[in-house]
Amino acid sequence: MKFIHILIVSCFVALLSSCAISGPYTYPKALVTQNSVGTKVGVAEKKAYFGIMFGSADLGIVAAAKKGNITKIATVDQEIVSGFIVTKFRTKVTGE
Repeated sequence: MKFIHILIVSCFVALLSSCAISGPYTYPKALVTQNSVGTKVGVAEKKAYFGIMFGSADLGIVAAAKKGNITKIATVDQEIVSGFIVTKFRTKVTGE
């Protein structure tokens, strides 16, 4: 009985440790071109619940630029904010 208890606890700990990530971690903003930063901002974001992203998501630079109506991209900022239940993936683009 003690062996089964130790086995169940070990499996549970192994299951939880295999999904462990350290966070939140934010990537630094990157100057992509020589264009001025401008006033327009476009954001493409998606949430994942328990590590599962439901539906399709376009988190690319072009998708974020289209959402902000940006034709000349200056900077790109990619961000992943992870929590216990929800993880947010965000791409932020600035430009004109």
